[in-house]
Order: sequence, then structure tokens, then C-alpha cells
Amino acid sequence: RQHRSDRFFSASLLCVGMASQWDNTTRSVNCTVECPNVQETPGAWPLWILLVLYAMLFIASSVILFLSRKQNKAPSFRSTFLALQAVLCLVRIITFSFEFDWEFFWLLLIVYALPIYLQLVIFSLLIVFMLKCLLVMQDRRAYVTRVLYPAYGTTLLLLSLACVLIVYFNQGRHYHGFDRSISFFSTIVFTTLAIVTAVSGYRVHRMLMNIIVSEQRRQRVLGISQLAALYTCVFLARAAWGITYSLNANLVQDYMNDLQRKPSMIPYYASALVFYGIFEVFPTLLLIRVFWKWTPQTERQVNESAYPPLINSSMTDSKTVTSKRSGLYAV
Repeated sequence: RQHRSDRFFSASLLCVGMASQWDNTTRSVNCTVECPNVQETPGAWPLWILLVLYAMLFIASSVILFLSRKQNKAPSFRSTFLALQAVLCLVRIITFSFEFDWEFFWLLLIVYALPIYLQLVIFSLLIVFMLKCLLVMQDRRAYVTRVLYPAYGTTLLLLSLACVLIVYFNQGRHYHGFDRSISFFSTIVFTTLAIVTAVSGYRVHRMLMNIIVSEQRRQRVLGISQLAALYTCVFLARAAWGITYSLNANLVQDYMNDLQRKPSMIPYYASALVFYGIFEVFPTLLLIRVFWKWTPQTERQVNESAYPPLINSSMTDSKTVTSKRSGLYAV
């Protein structure tokens, strides 16, 4: 009987411990620091600026998407990018606008991990587009549907599972550096994006500049190349930021964390404004500007006949020219 009582007492302690641990992982969080919003801190002007910037990006993405779909209802890289960008901006707008009684798991998943994953999907579309161009120009169109798209989809699926698992296994580390694991995940994401963007962008630029004779098309290729170079730098900087913070060696992030302990949170919110402005708003604004210039309503020469030849016809036969023409700028 005494043995049974001891076992019952031990089981009771175990249940209490599990309940305490569950309470620690599901309790609400302090949104003043971890999920700042204008509803809780209406006087925080940096948050209002961030909110306006994301609202402008959302409106611009939605308008260009509407104009593109109105002209061509078929799916394209441009429409997919704009739709996902609108979703990302909407997530940012909601989280910066309203105060939620977050449980820690959902805070990690929606506020921290989901935007990183959406950025991976959005910016990797540029890489997939350049790889598609490269395969089409090499007369390997079959590889696009048989290899490129399945590999891309599988990669996104695996990374989404990794994202959820990282959040799940780190939800109990509240106030103990949980975001360092998220930073490590972002380091993997942005390092991969930087390497693939640099390699594919260079190869596509080199091949296109050898076969394009139209000055207008050449300028468009230069624009894509410059954009790829810019994104490579942004991805490398974001990867360096993540890995140094994961290793507890990011002095800038440590300074931003110290700002949380000041009586006023305005300096901390201002540092967040600079961070999001450099790594999210500015690069996205440049890419949206490119898509706006490529909208049919903003192009002065809509007819294909109005353009000079895209590819030097003396370099290939007419069948290859038609195939390449249909794949290079189907954005």
C-alpha cells in the first residue's frame, strides 16, 4: 500500500511538472517587446512609419497584380510573386496594427518564422525564373517541368517542415534565446538564396548578353542583372546577421536588445524601422518597381512587332528563336 502511495505521489508530481511546463510554453507574451503594435503603443511613430510602408507595398502589389491579371489571366512568375508579396505585407500590417493575446507557439510561427519562409518563397521565384531562362536558352525546356519545378516544390516543402519543427522544439525556451534558433534557420535560408542568386544571375546575364541584339532588351537584361546583384548583397548581409546572432556575436543586435531596457521603447522601435527598411522594404520596392515598368499598361510598345529582334536570327533557326522568345520574358 505504501508502494502504491509513493507511485501515486510521483505520478502527481509528474503531472504537475508537465502542467507547469505547458503553462510556460503557452502563456501569453509581452507584445511591447516581442510583437510591438500601434494599438498597444499608439505614440510609437516608428511603428506607424513601418505600417504605412507595408501598406504602400501591399497596395502597389495588389494594383500591379490586378493590371497584370487583367491583361493576361494565365499564371506567371510575376503574378505569383505579387500575390505572395501582398500576403507577406498583409501579415506585417496585421501584426503591427493589432494587439493579440499571443500564445508563444503562435507568436514564433506567425510573427517570426512565417515572414522568413514567405521571403524565401517570394525571392526564390526570381531564382527559378532565371534558371528557367537558362534551361530554355540551352534547349532544355523539358528539364523545367521534369526537374526544376519538382525540385523547387520539394525544397519548399522540406523547408516548411523544418520551419514548423524549429518552432515546435523551441517554444519552451521562452526568454532563453529562442530567437537564436530562428536566426539559424534564416541564415540557412538567406545563404542558399545568395549563392543560387549569384550563380544563376551571372550565367543568365552572360548568356543573354551574347544573344540579344535589341538595345531595349539589353537594358532590360542589365536591369535584371543589377537586381540580382543587389539581392545577392542583401541575402549575404541577412545571412551574416543571422549567423552572428546565433553565435552571440552580433554587436548591433545586442545593442538593439539593450534598447529594450530603456524607459522609452521609441529608440528600439526606431532600430526595428531601420532593420525592416533595409532588409525588407527597400529590396521589395525595387522589384515591384521593375514589375510596374513591365506591366502592359505602362509599356509604350505593346506590339511584339514594335520591338527589334530579341535574338540574332543568324545564330539559330526560326523554331529555336520562337521557343526562346516565348520563355525569356514570360514573367
